[in-house]
Amino acid sequence: MVVSKSQARISSSPPRRKERESSNVPRWVLDCPLCKVEFTHSEIDPEYRSPLLDPFARFGDKPELPSAGVNLECPNCREVSVYKRYQLTYRDS
Repeated sequence: MVVSKSQARISSSPPRRKERESSNVPRWVLDCPLCKVEFTHSEIDPEYRSPLLDPFARFGDKPELPSAGVNLECPNCREVSVYKRYQLTYRDS
């Protein structure tokens, strides 16, 4: 399922290997502080185009997270950590 910039779903599928996940869909990812594996937080609609002419706005805004952060479990090592919005990283593939 692909979501728009205003909607985000948390991925529940674990990564298949210890390195970055490979995906053909742009997505927001997080890095586990314990095992260092990158995992998908949410996918971005690949058809989304910003109404602005800003070339850096092509993938929309980061998903909103509570200011205190959100507790998420790493799908690889199962460690629960607090993640904040600034830790979300864009991956285009």
